[in-house]
Amino acid sequence: MSDLRLLQGIERVGNKCPPYACYWIAWQQPQAAVLREDLPEGEPCDWVEGAETLVDLVELIESGDYEALAYFEGSEEEWQEQEGCSCGCQHQIKGFQAAANARLSQHAKPDRKTHTMNLLALFNDAAAIVRLRYRPAEEYRYGAAVTAAVLLALGAIHSAAVAPLIGSGYGTVVLSVLMIGVRWLALSHCIAAVLHYFGSPKLPLRGYILASEALALPTLLVMYIPDLAPLSLLWGLWTFWAQAIGLMRLGGQRGSRVLLGYLAGLLVMDIAYLMLFGVFAAAGWIDMEQALRNMQQMQQASPGN
Repeated sequence: MSDLRLLQGIERVGNKCPPYACYWIAWQQPQAAVLREDLPEGEPCDWVEGAETLVDLVELIESGDYEALAYFEGSEEEWQEQEGCSCGCQHQIKGFQAAANARLSQHAKPDRKTHTMNLLALFNDAAAIVRLRYRPAEEYRYGAAVTAAVLLALGAIHSAAVAPLIGSGYGTVVLSVLMIGVRWLALSHCIAAVLHYFGSPKLPLRGYILASEALALPTLLVMYIPDLAPLSLLWGLWTFWAQAIGLMRLGGQRGSRVLLGYLAGLLVMDIAYLMLFGVFAAAGWIDMEQALRNMQQMQQASPGN
């Protein structure tokens, strides 16, 4: 193959482009091998056919349409109606888009049947997020078993943290797991809705939020080694910023708009939490009177009193 080039993707073009990684292109008419620089080891590159020239392929990648096309499930006509060419011209790639769509459907999409059911894959994604390395939002996909395992683990940590306040027991554990689930859904959908309002595409953020929230799992060590509490606080601050920076890059938006998404999510969480507390207290699954007494004792024991 000839004409091997490293392309630096454009971070944001127009309003619909998430951050794009670097791509290696090995070109030989009539096909090209396209490889993301951050593609996990063992996953195949994309084989694209139908591009008349290397320039056409470069323009498709730099416009942002290449990755959008990789995850588009409709027909060629639907693609033309919904997306078209983001650079505003046609440059005769309609047939190329159809061919690329077929090839990408076969080669470019990760094998989600094995990838999403692998808990290690989620941990690898979380480790990349904490290092400020991100992938398109569509690639953070995990199976129901992996999602449930992470939410249950986070709920267990949360229940241990709130036990001094509302007491321990099955009711506390179930309430904590539900609160973690509400947080996950509220952040995923509220932030996606706010970013979409400001011009970003409709981002599937459930997987990304799940992977970034999983970064709280190491705080479990604080329960066994209390001296790690200051380090745990720093870890929490860093993981929050890593999550927020990722949302800015995935949505191609300013930090202030991501912050609005967080505020919307917090509002939904507060309402849902109040409803959950009311239901659990009415059912007798948590002792609100004991919780109030614990709060008063904590206030009296605070240094200011």
